[in-house]
Amino acid sequence: MALEQPASDADIRALYRTVLKREAESDAVVRNYTDANIALGDALNTFLTCPEFVERNVPAASAAIWQARQPGTIETEATDAQLAAMRAHVEKVWSAYGEEQTYWSVLTADKYRDAALDAATLADFYASGFGTYDQIARLLARNDVEAARVRSVLDFGCGVGRLAAPFAQHFGHYIGVDISPGHLRLARERAAASGLNDTEFLMMGDFLRSDIAYDLYYSLIVLQHNPPPIMREMLRAGLQRVRPGGYALFQIPAMIFDYSFSVEQYLAGGWRDSMEMHALPQRAVFAELAHAGFRLLEIVPDPFIGPAGISYVYLAEKIPA
Repeated sequence: MALEQPASDADIRALYRTVLKREAESDAVVRNYTDANIALGDALNTFLTCPEFVERNVPAASAAIWQARQPGTIETEATDAQLAAMRAHVEKVWSAYGEEQTYWSVLTADKYRDAALDAATLADFYASGFGTYDQIARLLARNDVEAARVRSVLDFGCGVGRLAAPFAQHFGHYIGVDISPGHLRLARERAAASGLNDTEFLMMGDFLRSDIAYDLYYSLIVLQHNPPPIMREMLRAGLQRVRPGGYALFQIPAMIFDYSFSVEQYLAGGWRDSMEMHALPQRAVFAELAHAGFRLLEIVPDPFIGPAGISYVYLAEKIPA
């Protein structure tokens, strides 16, 4: 039967048996599908994405992924000169994105490309920041972290300030840091137009040279676009400025299939003048957290790099001295 045709009683019962490995709870449950005239393809997708199926299969899939991976050498340290050269390349790429495909470079959905962008889509872009905050709030709450205790937040890789409004509303003083002058220009304009007074925006270099402190270090879908030594340097700088008793919430890919990284090869031209994807081994992440005096609260698998590998969100607390 074609997937676009309505699912029959027999189809729904077969999905229960093959996908969920059990019988339907009742005839009434099956009728809920058939009475709704749902297409077979839509019914299949419903079964494959339901919590019962996902919760049972994610552990097995994760184990298979780890067993199948081919470990490659990933260099995570570099000399000052090498770091400076890599930083200059990253700044060049992201400065270009700050002038072209500005919003798409923050959220890579086609509707945010320059050619498709209109007032409604732009409003949707910034509204998505409040949804992101809600996800963060749930993660903090289940670890007994009260958002009210966070009086200042550093948004590392802030882009055009998508999170400035929700973070300023819930976390107090907002500090946005980015490597792209174009992104920061739009972020400042948006904050001013929105009446966000307790905000400031810094270029990456100014941040690295500063001694600014905050209660929460936040970075999502940002560090992964930097070579591992830069990723580690940025993470180190972000963590060391968190006040004692504060928190770090950040995302980093732990493994990408068939991925390795050589500083020498990268600097010899093994880079692209476009968005890159890199991984930092978890042992390096753990080492930086320990060095900065943090204790882990939670590590959550995330979907941000898709099927390319495995990525995690880390939540950690800086232990008071």
